[in-house]
Amino acid sequence: MVRVPPPSNFPSARESLIESSDDENEAGSFVASPPSLHRNQARVTSAGNFPGAVQVSGGMSRQISEQTSGNRGYFQDDDTFDLAQHSEDVIHEEVPLSSQRHQIRERESSMDSAPSIVAELVPDEDDVSARVAQRVEAQLAERLKQEVEARLALHEQMRRQQPDAALAAITSTSPIVTTAEIISVDDPASSSYSNAASDNNKKEDDDNFYICGLPRRKWGLILVVLGVAVAGAVAGMSLSHKSQKRESSLAPATPTPTASPTLDTVWDELWDTIGEKIQQNDENEDENPWFNPSSPQYTAFSWMAVDDPFTRTVLNSQTSSSTIDVLVERYSLVVLYFALNGPDWREQGNFLAPTDVCNWNIGGSIYDSLENISGVYCTEGEDATSIVTHLYFGHNNLGGRLPWELSLLTELVLVWFSGNDILGTIPLELSRLENLEDFWFGRNALSGFLPTSMSSMTTLRSVDLQGNRLVGTLPGDWGPSLINLEYLDLKLNAFDGSFPVSWQGLFRLRTLDLEGNFLSGSIPTQLGVLTDLNQLYLENNAFEGTLPDELGRLTGLMYFGIQENRLTGTVPTSFLNLNNLEYFSFHGNQLTGTVDDTLCINPFVIRNFIADCCGDPPEIECSCCSKCYTANGRECF
Repeated sequence: MVRVPPPSNFPSARESLIESSDDENEAGSFVASPPSLHRNQARVTSAGNFPGAVQVSGGMSRQISEQTSGNRGYFQDDDTFDLAQHSEDVIHEEVPLSSQRHQIRERESSMDSAPSIVAELVPDEDDVSARVAQRVEAQLAERLKQEVEARLALHEQMRRQQPDAALAAITSTSPIVTTAEIISVDDPASSSYSNAASDNNKKEDDDNFYICGLPRRKWGLILVVLGVAVAGAVAGMSLSHKSQKRESSLAPATPTPTASPTLDTVWDELWDTIGEKIQQNDENEDENPWFNPSSPQYTAFSWMAVDDPFTRTVLNSQTSSSTIDVLVERYSLVVLYFALNGPDWREQGNFLAPTDVCNWNIGGSIYDSLENISGVYCTEGEDATSIVTHLYFGHNNLGGRLPWELSLLTELVLVWFSGNDILGTIPLELSRLENLEDFWFGRNALSGFLPTSMSSMTTLRSVDLQGNRLVGTLPGDWGPSLINLEYLDLKLNAFDGSFPVSWQGLFRLRTLDLEGNFLSGSIPTQLGVLTDLNQLYLENNAFEGTLPDELGRLTGLMYFGIQENRLTGTVPTSFLNLNNLEYFSFHGNQLTGTVDDTLCINPFVIRNFIADCCGDPPEIECSCCSKCYTANGRECF
């Protein structure tokens, strides 16, 4: 239990015995005046040449320890109360008042004649306490002995004269003298001891003070118990919060609104309707967007629950599978908006308007040219409802990471996001788009590998990923799977490795552009089976070896570029069959020989025919070339 210090206006017994100087320049010295002049008073004087010395009048000499703290008073602890209590326990008998006064007069006369004694301050306060207590106990013992002897003598005398009155004289005629009173009249410190005892009684009275029928001490106990209970409750809530957070990281997270009960209702109803469909099962607490209010996912969901009256209208209607699809589509597009810098798009296309998402565009239809359309476009489904099928956001200042929620638009047929600044990897979840036919993300800043999971997108007809930062090898799984692929543009990336032989399965391929990568090895002969090819661009790589004769089977080929590689040998005579060629460039290799007998005969005419046909003699003899280069790559005409 914490001890309560005495009130600041109540001097301790030892402060009454020895009062310190208020003047710091007096070095802590003082003179205690004789009791005959001012009992229990002290005055400050100089004590000769002894700094800190104490001059005590009245024959009282002590060694006093003075602390160096800011308060120069002595004995600031609770020893005062212990000493006073001990003194009261010594005397239990009554002492005649007349004898007490006689003792005091003798005491004063002896003190008046005593010389002054100078005592030097010592730093041991415990020694001072022991000496004071020893002296007081000795005085009390002597006084007790004298009073007891006097009382016994008086009792014997009265018993002889009046036996019946003896007991009454002892018990009623003489006042009871307490220990504090004896000390008070005997010593300059007596007043302090009396005050200390009185303060103890006052403290006991304060402790027994009643508030609302209960003692103040009990109220203190009640407050302590309440404090412990509150601390326990806070600790319990903290542990419970940690436990709930741990459980929430293992279970699907539910976003929590922070608004009115009406918002709570909409928020909960919206989550109950689409919550399971808009979460990833493998999200952990560190990556889960629902733990981040600034994430596009949380922002989109909050917008629907708080700011979108259309969502409330849909929720108020009868819930059905079509209702869920409408809300999931809306959520996916809103996430796309916040994830890809929506507020800064050049064409807002009525995005976030309180209407159906099929109106979030600038007008027109999917049959118009790309220059005249932008936004979300829908087509009518089997149940006569409109579903999102086309997204046109090319060259619209989109930025940020492509969100996986795009895969929630399961009926998508075309996505055109070319010419923006989209970052990050291609989400693996996009392989869920089983109806997607056109995937155009050329000239962005996508990075990472080509997902092999895209091989499941068997409906793909065109893929444009040119001008990104994609790396790795060309996925061989695409060959036997993407049987409907007609257009594949992967130029100006950082692909390496060899040309996949399995791509001979892309037999419907009409355009293949692999320009500007780091592909190496030989050109596979299996390319000769892709007879539908009309554009083949393999320039600016590291292909080596000879040109396969099998390429002469590509009779529909119109544009063929193989310049700036490491090819050797001659141009195959089978190229005579490429009678549809309009563009053929093969300079920047180590090819030699002549093409006059194969590619320069009538009526076979190549409009753009470029070779290393400069020099004397030239590496390639070409009388029909439209442009010639030297062996070191300089254009000569």
